Amino acid sequence: MSEWPRLPDGVRLAADIDLQADDPALLDTGKRRCVAERKAGGRCGSFALPPGLLCAVHSGVADPAAGGRAKAANRRLALVQAQERVAERSLGVRAALSAQLQERQDDLRQILDALITDAKAGNMKAAALLLPYLDQALGKPMPVEVKTGSLAGELSAMSEAELAEIVKRGREARRLKAV
Repeated sequence: MSEWPRLPDGVRLAADIDLQADDPALLDTGKRRCVAERKAGGRCGSFALPPGLLCAVHSGVADPAAGGRAKAANRRLALVQAQERVAERSLGVRAALSAQLQERQDDLRQILDALITDAKAGNMKAAALLLPYLDQALGKPMPVEVKTGSLAGELSAMSEAELAEIVKRGREARRLKAV
């Protein structure tokens, strides 16, 4: 049994706390919890500071109002970020792309510097990637390949001899593949 310090003024001891125990803050789970009673009733759920029996708030080390202000600030920040995301979505793809480029401009600069350096050194792949990368980064639409005509139209325009030749080549290819 050890001598525990007196509780500060205004702090009440929670029910079922035995101050005669070796460590009144120690729970059956092996964790130490504050022995003070909450304003709403019941035992405080915060961790007890190592040398004593009370948590930071009940011992007077921490200001509970500061915690509330920090929580409110975090909620305001989350709300502002959510509103920004909604605004970006309403502006469309280009606005969202622009916002992402603004956030990651350092990454973009590093990639472009590497591509330009490699292109100057004679790397043709880097030179070939530079313009398409810029176009993609700036949101320029990529060219779409347009296929003209259909296979059925092409086949119907062929003569019977040409069609027989295509079938013959296909059969020979399958025969060679099997061997």
